Amino acid sequence: ITWLVYRKMSGKQPIKLNIKVIGKDSFASCQNLMEFVVDADNQNYSAIEGILFNNDATELVYCPCGAKRTEYIIPNSVTAIATHAFIDCTSLKKVVIPELENEYEVWLFADSHITLWDSLDSEEVQSYAAERKNVFANDTGRDSSQILSEFIQMANEHKPDMILFGGDIIDFPSDANVAFLKSELERLTVPYLFVMGNHDWTYPWEYMTPDGVEKYRPLLEDVMFDNFEKMNDSTVEIEQDVDAKIPKVCGNTYFSSAEFEDVVFLTVDDSSNQIAAEAVEGIEQAYALGKPIVLLQHVPFSTENLIMQAKEYWKNPVTLGMQVHGGIAPNSVSADLFGKVYDKDSLIRAVLSGHLHFSYEEQISESTVEIITDAAYKGKAVKLYLSGK
Repeated sequence: ITWLVYRKMSGKQPIKLNIKVIGKDSFASCQNLMEFVVDADNQNYSAIEGILFNNDATELVYCPCGAKRTEYIIPNSVTAIATHAFIDCTSLKKVVIPELENEYEVWLFADSHITLWDSLDSEEVQSYAAERKNVFANDTGRDSSQILSEFIQMANEHKPDMILFGGDIIDFPSDANVAFLKSELERLTVPYLFVMGNHDWTYPWEYMTPDGVEKYRPLLEDVMFDNFEKMNDSTVEIEQDVDAKIPKVCGNTYFSSAEFEDVVFLTVDDSSNQIAAEAVEGIEQAYALGKPIVLLQHVPFSTENLIMQAKEYWKNPVTLGMQVHGGIAPNSVSADLFGKVYDKDSLIRAVLSGHLHFSYEEQISESTVEIITDAAYKGKAVKLYLSGK
C-alpha cells in the first residue's frame, strides 16, 4: 500500500487478507480516516479500537488521523512505534476556564513556511526561494502550500469556532506567496485571526530593516484588514455557518481581537522579537472588557524549562523574556505584558504561539497555560477546546 493510493481514504479502512506490507506514510493526509478494520485471517496486521498494529500488537503501525481522540493509552503489549505512526494526528488539548459558559473549539496553525515564487520575482528571490523550499520539504511528500490548503478545507468542513494563524505562514513575502495566502484565507468560512511572524514580512537581506518594514509589512496588512471587514460585515453568513457564535472584531496590523460572549481572543505582534508598541492599545482594550483572554503571538514567552529546550534545538535564544536564563531581553512593552501573563490573577488564561518548530505545553502561573504548536510544514497543528469545566 502506498500513500498515493490511499491518501483519499475515509471512514473505515479495511486491511484485507492479502495485504502484506504497508508503506511509511501510506495514510498521511487521510484526514477523514476514522478507524482500521483488519481481516481476521491477515497474518501481518491487526486492529485494536480502530488503530492499526502488527499481527501480535507489539508494534503500533498507524493511528488514523481522523479519529476524534482526546487521549490514547498505548497497550502494554507494544514495544515499538512505527515511524510517523501518529503523523497528521492533530494535537488535542483542553483548557478549563471556569468563567466560561460556552465551549469553544479553536485551531492553532503556525510555521508552514510556504515557499512559492514565480518569474516575476527577482533572481535573488527566486534563488533564495528554491533553497528554502528544500528546507521545508515534508517527509510525506506534501508541499507546505498544499498543507495550508488542506487545513483550510478541513476547517470549512468541521467548522471550529475560531482559527488562529500564529505567524510564519509564508517564509518570505514574494508576490506569489502573498497572493496564495490571500486566496486561501478568502476561502475560509469560519472566523480567524492572523498574527505576523518574523518570516512573513522579511527577507534575510532586509531583515527587520526600516526599508523592509515599509516595503513588506503592508503586503500582509491587507490580509488582516480584509479579515476584519469580512468578519464584521458578513455576520449573517458566518452565523449560519458557525452556530451563532459571532465575535466582535477590531484591531490594527499589530494587534487584533475577537470578543465573544464570555472570552476574548487577542493577537499581539512580536515578530521583531518584542511586543510592538502599536499593540498596547489592543492589550488595554482587551483588559478593559474584564473577560478571560486567550493570547496569540508568534514568539513564545520564556520559562526556564522552555529556554533550555529551545537552546538545545536552535542553539540561540529564541523565546522572549528571562534574559538572565538566556531568553531575549524584553523591552518595556514586552516586560509589561510578560508581567500580566505571570500574574497569578491574570485575565490571560492561555498564551498560544509557534516559532520554535516543536510542540510544548506548560502551566506558567496559577491562571495561565502556555501552548506552543509544532510547525505546520510537518503537518502539525493544535486543536484546542476551551470549556468552563
